[in-house]
Amino acid sequence: MPIVHRLKGCLDNHHIQYESIPHRESHTALEMVDALRVLEKDLATVVKSVIVKVRDEFVMIILAASDKVDFTQLKAVMQTRPVRLATEEECQTLFPDCDPGNLPPFGKLYGLHVYADQALTQNEEIIMPSGTCRGAIRMRYGDFERLARPTVVPLRQLPVQGGRIMVKNLGVIERWIRVMLGSALLTAAIVMEWPVAGKVLVAGIGAVAFVTGVAQYCPAWRLLGINTCSRTTKG
Repeated sequence: MPIVHRLKGCLDNHHIQYESIPHRESHTALEMVDALRVLEKDLATVVKSVIVKVRDEFVMIILAASDKVDFTQLKAVMQTRPVRLATEEECQTLFPDCDPGNLPPFGKLYGLHVYADQALTQNEEIIMPSGTCRGAIRMRYGDFERLARPTVVPLRQLPVQGGRIMVKNLGVIERWIRVMLGSALLTAAIVMEWPVAGKVLVAGIGAVAFVTGVAQYCPAWRLLGINTCSRTTKG
């Protein structure tokens, strides 16, 4: 079944038009993006659900699959400091009929208040987890908002603007690998007797690896929501 019964019943009862999209098994938002073969220009239309515990209450955060929650902004919205990600065990308890990593963005079906990132309102349609690891749902954003009734506020980490300090997203090991690999490739491009095109290609790859390693920031990782600084942190 590509959509959990609870969600299907809710959508059908409210006469919401939607498309059920089967795909290969996925267990994270980015795996779903890959399974659906979403183009880069459409990444902002694929959403994920993040469960957060605020004081003694769980709430659902909805944002683009490639974005990360800005916890500083979230704490300001919640007007509290004790904010943390829910554990896998807590998510399984809250969503007993859903596959891990595939929580549909309708928290009210499970007794959770929903907060949606303001950037999502720019989409005419959104694609979301269906509650199963082998299905997604496409619907109009307006229909989602009318049914989910989220509190809409800015919640994502903003991209770098105009030369401001970039948020680091490369861990220590990856930074050193990039710096060493970049140095080796740049050296090879200089000393090896290769065709000019080969030298330019190797030098370009080396320069990108070296610069991103030194800067401790990779734009591609930012787009994909990857942050190896916190690779060992649960959630």
